Amino acid sequence: LQHLWIGGSTKKSKESDEWMWLDELGNEITRSDFNEALAWCFEMSPSNYINAQPNYCLNLDSEAQGLPIFYGLPCESIKQNVLCRLQIEPASMEDGKK
Repeated sequence: LQHLWIGGSTKKSKESDEWMWLDELGNEITRSDFNEALAWCFEMSPSNYINAQPNYCLNLDSEAQGLPIFYGLPCESIKQNVLCRLQIEPASMEDGKK
């Protein structure tokens, strides 16, 4: 697979007039929590923060020996496969029954 979209996208900040990365829930991914936000996918050093640009989606590829590479690509002009993370809550027990 090439150009695997992992749910991040960009949005222009109202306060600073700069572009920022958002996760799939619309929460900002800052330089300090970039690694934590993507820890479910691959380990990544926060020093590898990708500059946010207008209308970019967060992508993942691999280099030699499976090293992850995160980068942005235009969201609407390039077809991209999507990697989704599903969080399934266990069924609650009512009256001792599942």
